[in-house]
Amino acid sequence: VALIEENGSPSLKDGKIQVLPGQTINFTYNDLSNAFGASVQKNILVTVAKTYIAPGGLTSGKTVWNAAGSPYWVGGNITINSNDTLEIQNGTRVMFRANKSQEWGQYGDTINVIGTLVANGLTGDSVYLGPNTSTPNPREWYGIRVSQYGNISLKYTKLVNAYYAVSFDYNYAYDTIVNRISHSLVKSAKTGVDYRNSQSPSIWLSIDSCKFESAPNDTGSVQLINAWYDWNTYGDSLVIKDNELIVHNGTVPNSSFTGIQMYGRKYGPGFKQAYILRNRISADTLVMSSYSRIGIGLDNFQASFVQNNRIVNFNEGIRAQDDSGSVISGNIFSGNKRHIQVNYGTAPRIDHNAFSNPPIGGSALWNNGSYDVDARNNYWGGPAT
Repeated sequence: VALIEENGSPSLKDGKIQVLPGQTINFTYNDLSNAFGASVQKNILVTVAKTYIAPGGLTSGKTVWNAAGSPYWVGGNITINSNDTLEIQNGTRVMFRANKSQEWGQYGDTINVIGTLVANGLTGDSVYLGPNTSTPNPREWYGIRVSQYGNISLKYTKLVNAYYAVSFDYNYAYDTIVNRISHSLVKSAKTGVDYRNSQSPSIWLSIDSCKFESAPNDTGSVQLINAWYDWNTYGDSLVIKDNELIVHNGTVPNSSFTGIQMYGRKYGPGFKQAYILRNRISADTLVMSSYSRIGIGLDNFQASFVQNNRIVNFNEGIRAQDDSGSVISGNIFSGNKRHIQVNYGTAPRIDHNAFSNPPIGGSALWNNGSYDVDARNNYWGGPAT
């Protein structure tokens, strides 16, 4: 099959299809001769790109991708170098090759951000980043990777079917760096946001008013938001607020998943407060399992406020362990096997929460640690509203 140019004219029986950029072709293969062991029909929908982006570094200075040049097809790993900017404007679709390498350390099919990435859509006219197929599987491309002194601003952006939709990897970055992800959709990723900070004291990250949703047919482990700190990283600012996080666990009975996981923010001398506020975190249904299924995990994570969240249908609504001295207040728990589980040397302050009656064999608060826990002034039992 050959495609004619955008402004060409089709002619009868010339073996060419007329198609415009942004249109979709449905390819169908009928295996009627049973060549592969079964009579099957395969369909794949492919969107035709208008602009091809070759692998490598982008033009120095500022590069703009807009709706007029959309869809863009990225042919491999691209890099926004230090002091350079890529701006992706509203209504722009950016597509990546599907079924490429997904292992950590291999960054094909990635926007590697060492400079600045700005992808700000509008309400009803968002920016789209995803694989070049209309029927993608989970984890088809790698995602956006931010490192060194890179920074991003994403607003009204859709990130679909990536491995790590957005990953941050800061090592010894001493400049003040501000990152914000807001009003965006992150869907069918292994990890929606993966934030790793090693001895970089002035990083600011805000995630607000977004929707994170796992793939219904994903059988691997899932973390919708993950933050990991080196032992002596301090001084940064982290805010996760007003988001909706949904885990589709009905079809993945033998997997582990976490809504928000925080690790390692313990030994720094001058942490700014971390805030996890007003998020709704839910799984489809409670599935009793030995696998780790946690709404919010706090592991060696101090100086944080976990307030006014709604957490539904996890084996553990909140797990706090290893000296996680946090404030857990004003949250609503329902449908969890254990609403809060405290492990090891941890003594969080737990107050003004609403705990619905847990299922048989469950508990509202399970103290598996060595310290007394102050859990006064909470609502215990009955329907939590």
